[in-house]
Amino acid sequence: MPHFLTRTVLLAAFVLLATFSLRAAELPFTVKVTGKGSPVILIPGYTCGGGVWDSTVAHFQSTRQCHVLTIRGFGGVAAAQKPFTLREVKDGIKTYITENKLKHVIIAGHSMGGFLAMWVAAEMQKPQLAGIVIVDAVPFLAALADSTATAKGIDTAAAAKMEAMISSQPYEMRKQYAKGVAVYNCLDSTFHPQIMEWSATADAHTSVMLLMEMAGTDLRQTIASIKVPVLALTAWEPGYGVPQQSIAARWTAQFAAVPEFTLRVITPSRHFIMYDAPEVLYREMNTFMAQHVPAGK
Repeated sequence: MPHFLTRTVLLAAFVLLATFSLRAAELPFTVKVTGKGSPVILIPGYTCGGGVWDSTVAHFQSTRQCHVLTIRGFGGVAAAQKPFTLREVKDGIKTYITENKLKHVIIAGHSMGGFLAMWVAAEMQKPQLAGIVIVDAVPFLAALADSTATAKGIDTAAAAKMEAMISSQPYEMRKQYAKGVAVYNCLDSTFHPQIMEWSATADAHTSVMLLMEMAGTDLRQTIASIKVPVLALTAWEPGYGVPQQSIAARWTAQFAAVPEFTLRVITPSRHFIMYDAPEVLYREMNTFMAQHVPAGK
């Protein structure tokens, strides 16, 4: 390639990345853009950094432009100077899509990221969105344990007490607790140290307030407004101690209001499907994206 063309291509790439970075500067999350093709927004789960999607990005970046978010206060990213709500993160994702004029977007979200994906999709339509992939998340977390649960919002007194407790704990104590979280949620021990680090170093205020907001928000009727296809992936393995059919039934009930919904139970896997069953995740995502947004569109 002639030198002047090389410089032009590099300059164009720099301007593109700078534009995305500038527009995301005031949002409650950072964004890393990689690859070329139709846009895919990848949202990590609770306390995790965008790096949870690294292998997924590596797999798709030749045909998809991957926009990887990290919520401020999570994943090694400094907390925002001004506290924000999960609703503001949702609104920020909508702003990011609109200001960057993204079209035919696929949003893939894990855990809390999946909750955000369905919340965004309930308020945006085609041609901005083309579909969402929800990785082990439901519209109302409390109802998984208690089908009669109702949304109660945020208990500010309980939140303050929990934040104070976490803030007072030394790093090693938080990391020890995080070890149990990692073991329970991921079969592949290779990734336990990273999951533990994200959990142990998450900003206390951000982690408490966003978790309590999600737990106190019921989207089961809200998602009836979603006008794009939804693919939900959930995990199961014998160690869960409940039948696979029970897991499928719970997820199906939670998403009953979604007009176009497909569920896949990934096994053997736990919560971090991208770590425990990456090839299955790629296959399911690729099939879904190819059906709704052919590569290069």
